[in-house]
Amino acid sequence: MTPLRVLHRRTLMVRDKIIHKVNVIPINHNYALVFILASAGTYIKEFIHGDLERTLPNLGSYMGKTDIL
Repeated sequence: MTPLRVLHRRTLMVRDKIIHKVNVIPINHNYALVFILASAGTYIKEFIHGDLERTLPNLGSYMGKTDIL
């Protein structure tokens, strides 16, 4: 669905996108580097943290609590 952070300027609708490849490189117990190959227009921030479960699947559903630094 349209992410909450852009909802004030985009129409509320389902936006199907494809995540082609995800490469996770652990740095330590709390941090990792994540490389994502995705179709144009994919909301990467929402794929990482899930946007209150509005974006499924998301990286947080596989790894637990996630955020972007």
